[in-house]
Amino acid sequence: MAEPVTGTLRRALRLIAEAQPEASAAMASWLQGLTVSVDVTSEPAVVIGGVGREVVEVPPPGRAAIRIATDRASIRALLSGGRTLSQSLRSGAVGLAGKTEDLLRGLRAFEYFVGALLRIDEAEDLRLELESGE
Repeated sequence: MAEPVTGTLRRALRLIAEAQPEASAAMASWLQGLTVSVDVTSEPAVVIGGVGREVVEVPPPGRAAIRIATDRASIRALLSGGRTLSQSLRSGAVGLAGKTEDLLRGLRAFEYFVGALLRIDEAEDLRLELESGE
């Protein structure tokens, strides 16, 4: 059985905090005061937010400012290049909800997240695990 996507997300955030602390701080800055709920079908949801110089798991609020809902297959399609994020959002494969200003801040944090992972050799292992996991 493959590790839950949310578990891989937690590992990726720790890896960024250790290997790319400036990117971690930038992500945390964009998410300061916001909560992001990541709900992957058949997995426990995880809620993250910016705390200090890191993005960490936080207690779930009544309703997160940014809500992402998807499934493992859609994440794998994104990682493999089979679908773009835009295609996934338009088709409903990835659900995204929140106020425009919050979504903009979340997008900026996501850009730092992706950029940091591209600069960390060990992150390739995380991607391969997600792509190959069932």
